[in-house]
Amino acid sequence: MAAHILSQERLKYLFEYDSITGNFTRLTDTKSSKKGSIANTLDANGYVRIKIDGYSFLGHRLAYLYYYGYMPVKEIDHINGIRSDNRLCNLREATRQENLRNQKKHKTNTSGYKGVSWASNIGKWCAKNRDATIGYFETKEAAALAHDEFVKANHGIFNYKLGVEKND
Repeated sequence: MAAHILSQERLKYLFEYDSITGNFTRLTDTKSSKKGSIANTLDANGYVRIKIDGYSFLGHRLAYLYYYGYMPVKEIDHINGIRSDNRLCNLREATRQENLRNQKKHKTNTSGYKGVSWASNIGKWCAKNRDATIGYFETKEAAALAHDEFVKANHGIFNYKLGVEKND
C-alpha cells in the first residue's frame, strides 16, 4: 500500500504546532478529541503518534512538515535522546548511521560508560565503536576517554552524551 500523502496545508488546518513545547493542538473537533486538546499520544516505543485521516504519523516527522513544508526523506534524530521531545530545537535530519551514533548506552552496559566493555580474553578494558575497536586500556576511565576522543574526531555532532558523562 502506498504511503498516505499529507500536505502542510492540511496539517496546519487540523493542528497548531508549538515549536517551543513540541506539542500539537487540535484546531477542529474529531469523534474522539475536542478542539484545543493536545494530540500527543505515546506509542509503545516512546514516540509521539498522531492520527490524521485514519493514518498514524510520527510527531517528529509532522513537526518537520509543519515547520519546513516537507516530509523529511532522512530519519529525524532526537538530539537529547528523548523520543517524545518534539521541540524543533531537538530535531534534526540524520542518516540511519548518524541516528544510530546518537543512541544512549545500551541497557546491558556494565562498565557505566558508552563504548566501553571488559575484554576478559585480554584482561583490559576495550574502547569500541560501531566502526572500529579503538584500543585496550588498564582502566575503564581511560577507555572512556579514548572512546570520546574517537567520537569527537569522527562523528562530530552525532554523539549522545559522551561516555565519560556516565549517561543513563
